[in-house]
Amino acid sequence: MRRKWICVLPLLAALFGCGKSSTPPPTAAASSPSISSNSALRIHWQGKTKISANGNAANLLKILDLPETLKLQDQTLDKLSAAPWRLLLGQTNLTSARLFRPLLDDLVSQECYLEIRPATNAPGAPNQIIFSVNVNADRANSWQSTMTEIMRTLSADAPASNNPAGWFVKSDSRTNFIEFTHAGDWVILSMAQTHSGLLDEAIDRIKNQHTPVLASSTNAFLQAFVDFARFGIQGSSNTLPKCSFEFKFDAASVATTGEIQFPNGEPATLEPWHIPTNWISANAVSITAMRGMAPFLRTSKFWANFNAGSPPDQCFVWADKEFPMQTFLAAPMANASDAATGISNWALRREGTPRLANALAGFQKSKTSDGLSWQGFPFFAPFVHSTTLDGRNFLVAGFLEADIPPGPPMAGVIEGISSKTNLVYFDRELTGFHLEQWIQLGQALRAVFNAGQLTGDSASFKWLVALGPRLGPSGTEITEEAPGKLSFARKSDLGFTAIELHALADWLESPDFPRGTYSVLVRSQEPPL
Repeated sequence: MRRKWICVLPLLAALFGCGKSSTPPPTAAASSPSISSNSALRIHWQGKTKISANGNAANLLKILDLPETLKLQDQTLDKLSAAPWRLLLGQTNLTSARLFRPLLDDLVSQECYLEIRPATNAPGAPNQIIFSVNVNADRANSWQSTMTEIMRTLSADAPASNNPAGWFVKSDSRTNFIEFTHAGDWVILSMAQTHSGLLDEAIDRIKNQHTPVLASSTNAFLQAFVDFARFGIQGSSNTLPKCSFEFKFDAASVATTGEIQFPNGEPATLEPWHIPTNWISANAVSITAMRGMAPFLRTSKFWANFNAGSPPDQCFVWADKEFPMQTFLAAPMANASDAATGISNWALRREGTPRLANALAGFQKSKTSDGLSWQGFPFFAPFVHSTTLDGRNFLVAGFLEADIPPGPPMAGVIEGISSKTNLVYFDRELTGFHLEQWIQLGQALRAVFNAGQLTGDSASFKWLVALGPRLGPSGTEITEEAPGKLSFARKSDLGFTAIELHALADWLESPDFPRGTYSVLVRSQEPPL
């Protein structure tokens, strides 16, 4: 039997690996973790108990101990405790879920490690998976006895050789070999086609290094690595990257560093920045700049849908502080008018995109430009059209068609973007302000697309509201260090930006968690706008 639910357990711990401070964002990328290995996925979480011993973790612990955080944490663990029976058997087994639930508290409080390695011995064979938790002897015994009972409810094959050292289950019908064992201060759950070599390696590391973690960083409270190509996505092995990230404390802030490595990388052609300086307001709470986009967009179905000619290579997005809906996008491109027309025709076309056409019934061809305008929804008027600034053509879009507040932007932004010749992505935001703006903007977008509103009494909504006043500035930069190799650096209060926190909340509120998101799975009872 395939126990895919094992893979999502330690992800929960990562959801709460965040801190709080008002330290300014970084201006340079720090060293990033190594990405060399034959693993497909690795996640290492230090756990709240170890983090509590770090003198720089005080702000993190304040976030973790917020009543809203604790309520969301309990709700998420409750959902996860029922997931094995719901996802694997299509059943609701409350008795087994209540039995499983206490173990999941260890995923937040204790050190955890997940590793997945693709099978190489036979096509279609299941991956090798190990999931390890650092616990004391009493908790280890609880894990063994509880997992023994859980396995009996999930499989017709009862655990064999159940003894103090562990047990195993061999399912001939599904060619899976599931093992539970103790090693040092760790309990390990393993799954493979036969006895796992990955498990043996983890046990050896525990004996020699007292940890199953491969390439552990001593001062990172969260590490993650993923090699997307090794998950066997057909036709993608030569295009998908390897990614690695580390979350560390930098004084009271969270410093996130990472590396993204594309196979067969070629040097990017980075054109000089064409920043719409006179449009980006000094009151902006968020400014994002990207370049080097054209090669990706040129081969994507996303851009091909628009039939809009050559794609843009650069893009700038900013949000004004005064009004949540004043979020704008500007992309310098010679064929801006063709792009505006192509995007407009695609959005208004009913054939091939009925869901979008129905949801965006308020869109109409603009009477004053070559793009789209919106009618019929107060305080929310998305638009797209072309325009000219300082003799350069731009494609412009936004959520409220109003006068763009005049620039120049906040001090240091232009210098931060233009000072690095290898910079491909730049983001600065006042995360608390932007988070609160996205509460309103996110609800408006759900209304437009006929998705269910995130209710005010939901745990995720209350968590977002509680976070807003506690978050200060954040900064993110991605630079090209070598052909096909990107370095990621972020300094922030929480480790995530405002829009990432909203996406996280939407996922955690999913009624089918860990599958899907609330906005996708819950439909509004009202007719589409």
